[in-house]
Amino acid sequence: MDKRKLTLLVVLLVLTKVILAAVTPPSDPVVYYLTLDTRSPSPDSNNPWGLLGNAAVSFWRALPITHNDTFVLITSRGGVLPLSLQLLVLVWKMPFLIADLTIAYVLYLLSKHLWPSTKRGDLAVLIWLANPYCTFVTEMYGAVDVIPIMGIMLAIYLVLKTKYLFAGISVACGIALKLFPLLTVPAILYAAQARGAGRVKTLVCVMMALLGTAVYFAWSGFPLSEPYNFQDITEFVLGVEGYLGYANIYDFLGLATFSVVICYLLLYEYRVVQLANPLKSVLIALLAFASFLVFQVEYILWVVPLLVLVNLTDKRTIFLHASILVTAFSLGFLETDGYAQQLGSILPMLNNNWISIMTSSPLVDLVIGPLLHSLLVASMLLLILIVASPERYEDL
Repeated sequence: MDKRKLTLLVVLLVLTKVILAAVTPPSDPVVYYLTLDTRSPSPDSNNPWGLLGNAAVSFWRALPITHNDTFVLITSRGGVLPLSLQLLVLVWKMPFLIADLTIAYVLYLLSKHLWPSTKRGDLAVLIWLANPYCTFVTEMYGAVDVIPIMGIMLAIYLVLKTKYLFAGISVACGIALKLFPLLTVPAILYAAQARGAGRVKTLVCVMMALLGTAVYFAWSGFPLSEPYNFQDITEFVLGVEGYLGYANIYDFLGLATFSVVICYLLLYEYRVVQLANPLKSVLIALLAFASFLVFQVEYILWVVPLLVLVNLTDKRTIFLHASILVTAFSLGFLETDGYAQQLGSILPMLNNNWISIMTSSPLVDLVIGPLLHSLLVASMLLLILIVASPERYEDL
C-alpha cells in the first residue's frame, strides 16, 4: 500500500474514533469522574483519574460556549446528551485517544525494528486502529487502561533500542497509574540484562518500578482504603474469595498472581531464550494474569497490541485473537454494568427493555456467561503455549 492511501486510511480511522468518542453515551466510570465536583468530597478527586476529570471540566468551563449542568450526565443515562456535554466527554477522552494513537506509532516502530525491509509496520498500524474492540473499549467506553498499556509498549520498544533508563521511566509511569504493569517488570529487566544493561542501570530501573508502585499506593490507598476494603477482589492481590464468596481476605496471593509467577519460572527453566524477548515474555505474563481475573472488559485490551505483532508472524494466532476479542466483547455486553444499555442507545436495532431482560436472564448467568468465560480463558491459555513454543517467532 502506498503512503498516500495509508495516510488517508489512518486519517479516516482517527476521525471515526474522534466522532465515536464524542457522540457515544458516557460509561459509568466516565460519568463518575466527570461529576465528582457535583458530589460531596471524594478521595477519588485526588487520584490521577479524578485529577483528569477535574482538569477536563475546568478546561470545558473555560471554553466560550453554553455550559449545561454536568448533573445531566447522571440523569440522562443512555440518552442523547446536549452538544456541550458531548464536547466535555470528548475532552475527557482525548488522553485516551492520544494514547491509542501513540500505541499505533509504537507498533509501527517495533515492526520497522523487527522487520526493516517489509511493510509489516503499515499493516500493524491498520490492524490496531481498525480493531473495533479497541475503539469500543477506549474511545467509546472510555477505559483508562490504554494509558498504562502505552507505557508498557514504549518500555518494550526502548528496551529493544537499548534505552534502558527511559524504558524504566515508561513502565514506572504505567505502574503509578494502574498496578498491572508491575507484572511486566521481571520480563523487561531480564530482557535489558540479556541485551547488556549494566548493574547500575538495572538497579535504577528497579528503583523506578518501586517508585511507581509507591506512587500508586500513595494515591489509591491500596489495599487499606475504604473502597478496597469493601471489594471482594482487588486489582492485584486476588484470593479464592472471588470463587467461594465475599470474604475480605488480603493476606495471600491469588490464582491470577500465582499464574504469572509460575509462567516466569517455567520460562526461566525451559525457555530462557523466550524470556529474554520482552515482546513474548510480557505477552505471556499478561495473558496468564488476565486469564484468572474476575472478568472486566478492559482487561483484555492489555494483550491486544502484542497480539497484533504475533499475528504478523503466525497465522495460527489470528483465530485465537479473534476468538478472544469476540468472547470478551460478548461477556462485556452481558456482564458489565451499564455496558449493554449504552450499546443499546447507540444501535437503533437494540431495545433497552429487551437488553435488560436478556442480561438479567438466568440462562445468561448460569449457562451462557460461564461458557463464554471458559472459552475466553481457554483461548488465552492456548495462546500462552503457542507463544512459548521454541520453534516459533524467531524473528520477534
